[in-house]
Amino acid sequence: WTWLILTAHTQLRLARHLTEDLRRPWEKPVTRPGRLTPARVRRGFRRPGRPPGSTNAHRAPRHDPGKNTKTDTTVKG
Repeated sequence: WTWLILTAHTQLRLARHLTEDLRRPWEKPVTRPGRLTPARVRRGFRRPGRPPGSTNAHRAPRHDPGKNTKTDTTVKG
C-alpha cells in the first residue's frame, strides 16, 4: 500500500501543469503558478465533460424502436 500511495502522489505532482487551479472560497491563491498541491490537481481532473466550444466527435447511436409482436413460439395456449 505504501508504494501505491507514493505512486499516486507522484503522478499527481507530475500532472500539475495539466490542470487549472480550482480552489475553494476559503483557500488562498497559489503564489507561484504550477505549484498546485496534489489535492488541487485531483480536484481539477474531476471536472466531467469536454471543454466548452469543442464539438462532439461521435454521434449517439439511434435505434428504430420497432414493434414487438408475439410469435407462435412465445404464445402457449
